[in-house]
Amino acid sequence: MVEGFKHIDNGRHCESTSMRDLLAFYGRDYTESMIFGLDATMGFAFWEMGVEDDVWGEAWGGLLPYFIGGKSSSISENSLACRILGIIMKQETSDSTDKAWDVSKELLNNNTPHIIKVDMFYLPYSETYKKFHFGGHTISLVGYDDDKDVAFVYDTGLANVLEVPIDLIKKARGSTDCGRYMNPRNMWFTMTPRPDGKRPPLAAGLKLAIQQIVKNMLQSSLGSQGIGGIRRFGKSISDWKDRLSTTKMHSSPEGSASQAYLQFESIFGFIEEYGTGGSNFRNLFVEFLQEISHFAKEGPRAWSSEEIEIVENHIPIANRSAMLWSKFSGELKAAMDAGGNDCLNYVNLKDLQDIIWEIVELEENMFKAFSKIKL
Repeated sequence: MVEGFKHIDNGRHCESTSMRDLLAFYGRDYTESMIFGLDATMGFAFWEMGVEDDVWGEAWGGLLPYFIGGKSSSISENSLACRILGIIMKQETSDSTDKAWDVSKELLNNNTPHIIKVDMFYLPYSETYKKFHFGGHTISLVGYDDDKDVAFVYDTGLANVLEVPIDLIKKARGSTDCGRYMNPRNMWFTMTPRPDGKRPPLAAGLKLAIQQIVKNMLQSSLGSQGIGGIRRFGKSISDWKDRLSTTKMHSSPEGSASQAYLQFESIFGFIEEYGTGGSNFRNLFVEFLQEISHFAKEGPRAWSSEEIEIVENHIPIANRSAMLWSKFSGELKAAMDAGGNDCLNYVNLKDLQDIIWEIVELEENMFKAFSKIKL
């Protein structure tokens, strides 16, 4: 077991939880919401998939036409949070699960915890993970026991260290069941403090993070991302009657379900349940905004009172947006509960669109205001 590793048991998003834990191990002890904000991955993405697409593997490609996500990017060696906090993030992969495990053992023998990407479907400790294959899940690898043939890991929202058979860890790391973009590819991440100790003042780092999030939302070159992506998602709702079938049935972990039911279930999950912290990652973002003034008011490169005021004035707006995302997902859940496979006929599509249009207006105005915060 790695010595000195401490895990937060109330984590809500796999990447920000595992990053927070490793950063704390190296003396950068901040809340998960602060790490989430500093990493500046918050955003929005929307994809409409064709019948032959295999973007997300069997669970989504050719089955469900819509995918949404509340982030613009995922964990990488270019992590802004790590750069701001004076940490070098190294990302590596292997074409062999056995080689990847050998590297992990060597790292652990040197008291080096690391983050690994896995297909959560193969993790044995959560029935929720059995709903579909997803290779973007991250967990912290902190030890192993050759005699018991187990690895020790920490996962989001679970307090205690977990024993997982090493063969399942290997299977989860090397899975090819997640679609061409989401396979974990035996990927792992390590952190090392910069040898020269250099890091920008945190107040300046916070501005860098805000600027990147603004770019994610307002300046994306892809129409499927940021505010443009939310608009496209809103427009797609007009086509749901034609694109989603209540009679086309598919097998699911809970039994047979209509395409419409599975699509509603997936969108609800993408917003509320699948490691988002609720409200399409907006709850974590609100908490990040609430923490900014504590770190930005003093020290080198401290923010002006006007800049602090911009953030504080928009916290209620960010809260309102988060509430609306949950209202949207709640309407889908209510329709599923009331109508089952016929859920499409138990929801008012115009009302759903109106919620999205309000979100677009709130978030566009908020991020335009945040664009005034400059280095």
